Amino acid sequence: MSATEKRETTVAVERLAPNEVPDLLDLLIEQVVDYAIFVLDRNGNIASWNAGAQRIKGYTPIEIIGQPYALFFTDEDRAAGKPAHILASARAHGRYHEEGWRRRKDGTRFWASVVMTALRDESGAVRGYAKITRDLTERRRAEEEARVAAAERASRQQAELDEREVRRSRDQLDLILRSVAEGVTAQRPDGRLVFANEAAARLSGFDSVAAMLAAPIDEMPRRFEMLREDGTSFPFEELPGRRALRGEATTATVRFKDRRTGEERWSFVSGAPVFDAEGRVEIAVNVFRELTEQRRSEAAWQFLADVSATLGASLDYEVTLKKVVELAVPRIADWCGVDVVEPDGHLEPLAVAHVDPGKLELAREWRRRWPPRPESLAGRVARSGTPELISEITTAMIEAGTPDLEQRRMALELGLRSVMVVPLRVGNETIGVLTFVTAESGRRFGAQDLVLASEVARRASLAVENARAYTEARLAVQTRDNFLAIASHELRTPLSALSVMTTSLVRAAGQGRLLSLGEDALKDRMVKADRQTRQLARLIDRLLDVSRLSTRDLRLERETLDLVEVARDVVSRYEDAAAERGSRIELKTSGETTGYWDRGRLDQVITNLVGNAIKYAPGAAVTVSVSGGGGHARLTVRDEGPGIPLEHQERIFDQFERASPSEDLPGMGLGLWLVRRIVAAHGGAITLDSRPGTGATFSVVLPMR
Repeated sequence: MSATEKRETTVAVERLAPNEVPDLLDLLIEQVVDYAIFVLDRNGNIASWNAGAQRIKGYTPIEIIGQPYALFFTDEDRAAGKPAHILASARAHGRYHEEGWRRRKDGTRFWASVVMTALRDESGAVRGYAKITRDLTERRRAEEEARVAAAERASRQQAELDEREVRRSRDQLDLILRSVAEGVTAQRPDGRLVFANEAAARLSGFDSVAAMLAAPIDEMPRRFEMLREDGTSFPFEELPGRRALRGEATTATVRFKDRRTGEERWSFVSGAPVFDAEGRVEIAVNVFRELTEQRRSEAAWQFLADVSATLGASLDYEVTLKKVVELAVPRIADWCGVDVVEPDGHLEPLAVAHVDPGKLELAREWRRRWPPRPESLAGRVARSGTPELISEITTAMIEAGTPDLEQRRMALELGLRSVMVVPLRVGNETIGVLTFVTAESGRRFGAQDLVLASEVARRASLAVENARAYTEARLAVQTRDNFLAIASHELRTPLSALSVMTTSLVRAAGQGRLLSLGEDALKDRMVKADRQTRQLARLIDRLLDVSRLSTRDLRLERETLDLVEVARDVVSRYEDAAAERGSRIELKTSGETTGYWDRGRLDQVITNLVGNAIKYAPGAAVTVSVSGGGGHARLTVRDEGPGIPLEHQERIFDQFERASPSEDLPGMGLGLWLVRRIVAAHGGAITLDSRPGTGATFSVVLPMR
């Protein structure tokens, strides 16, 4: 001890009454029963004896004081000179510590932790020795048996803390225990807590250590439902702490479900008994380490793995989204729903799952009667594409958000506690929302839950995107196949006719009969060949248009022209074809019809519309009207044919779609698709007005500039 320390100690002692210091030291030594604390003289003879020494070693003070401390060693250690060696080591180094076998009065051995300290006077001469011994037999037995690694850890920790208690006092020990991250408690045999640190109180849901120590013995089972890791009930009497009171050292992973909030926590709990000299449980020490975040993380990753497996099992994204909803219940929510955004912007329910089958229909009825409004939580998420979380749904929130009394009643009956809504996004488009709700479990969602839900939505969105891409690719392949089939069919007809005519002419020329055919017959065949050649050219041009329009935007070569001139030219070309079909074409014009357009493309538009009218309405009148005014020109082609059913009127503007499925009528189903693209490229629009039996009217409106 330094001079400064000696002076400080002297000042502290002088503040006490003259007889108070020896009395306090005597009380300290006498009342410590877990340790043998005594003094040896310089020769190693016992000079003092406390109650702990008597309890551990079995000697009374009268029997042992004045005897050599070598009595406590085994015969082997005495023969090896160990007692003298320990004294020599303490003299040389000031302190000696070891664990080893020692003997009691009755001859039995026990495993002891021994600390020997040399006591020196102010001159540095050794006046004697202080010896502290602790019986560690039970800990030794527990280590040797190696019941569980956690029990060993608790025993070692307790041994270290007990050593500090010897060196630093019980207050210092309490300070250490209160500062550790693990929860530590100590119970008497009747189950009453006599010690708890701050971590134990916090993990058990108490406001303070004092509140936890004052709680009734049965408070914990009232607060928490004890479950095993698999979710089955964990009997209270089988918990490690209760078994420790029966003398068993055990460990277990326990799920604690808060009966009030529904929140679940996981802890690794170890219970170890401390025995008295008679082998009875004197106290049970419980140590529990928080595993909640670890278990939640493991469960989240497993859930995401299951979601990914489900999403990858099918390319029908509606089916997979329904399965994701079912997977979420009850693993992360009590009920879950998915809504898709319809073209008009409203949310349409796709699937809903509930942990309580009896309430599933109630949840569906809720969605049917009160679909999400634009200002609702789901509506906001669908518009913004940003996830939202309400950790706790209060009664006031329900009342404010449900003005309808029946809706409010059902909301209260569902027992909503917490909700989070996350968007399903493909690119920059929100295609739907996933809603997760807790109710019966009482669980409240937090920030980590929202991260998990958002990751589920991201994977689901990716699956939807992949499914859409696959569908588009499949449709593209189907479109290509249709295109090739129709194109080959349409090209084969004029090509066959042309081949027949040219073959007959070649054969006649080879036989010297070409001039004998006569001028009229030869001219007729040449006219027909020219007609078939032109038909082939038109088909090829149309196919090229389809190819160009499928890969890039349509390029226009605009010029100032009169739409009436283009219409008159087309009508003149179709007069003969109309006459062959028993039809007649009439052109009507009015107003200013000059604009800035692509002549060739508008010729295609009028040609397709007039050609279709003659093809699908044989024998009926066809009226072509061109008018202008208000900065727009209007082209109308009306026939008096059979008309087009309402359910087909939008479809016929798609590729390879036709108003009539007849195989006898030529065409690839591309004309109206090209018309719409050309009109749209000019900034115009095309509409159809038709009823079965009343003919069809196609109207094209074009801006003049």
